Amino acid sequence: QNRVEFATPFVPDNDEPWTIAFFHDMFGGNTRPGFNTAGGTQSDFIFIRADSSTFVQIRISGVNKRWDTNGIVFQGSYAHYAIVADPGGISGVDVDGISGNDRLALYIDGVLRTPSTNFSADLTTPAEMPTNITVDNVGDFNTGSTMRNENGRGEYDEYWIIEEALTGTQVTDLFTSNTF
Repeated sequence: QNRVEFATPFVPDNDEPWTIAFFHDMFGGNTRPGFNTAGGTQSDFIFIRADSSTFVQIRISGVNKRWDTNGIVFQGSYAHYAIVADPGGISGVDVDGISGNDRLALYIDGVLRTPSTNFSADLTTPAEMPTNITVDNVGDFNTGSTMRNENGRGEYDEYWIIEEALTGTQVTDLFTSNTF
């Protein structure tokens, strides 16, 4: 198995802001740089795909949000990802045209990305997205579950779990100098 299991799962409270950030060397295919293995469920995960499709998808409590990353993430790419969540709205983030209500944001290489609007399973706005994720593993979730063809394709570096919602400037600082 190509996975790292956390000794203590990351389970923020419903009202707790958080950031998960990491560098990822994408070998291609599919990978999950964070997921919950409890009961073999697929309710919470961070998913990166770089083959016939390129996107980042986050599922929290069974609710999806997807970002198209065509031309940004590809096989052999090395990038910094930061997922920022704040149940009260992320300061300085506006990806839906209503300032102050976005609860979930994705930065790639320090740049805020706009969620896809053409993903059929993505029926939520950034303001409706739950933020109570559970993450207890990084890497391969190909253990007889329904999530097949994933074998931790890639390497991770500087994996951060931060119990606060970083600002855009802090995300950029983390990307450029590994501090915030």
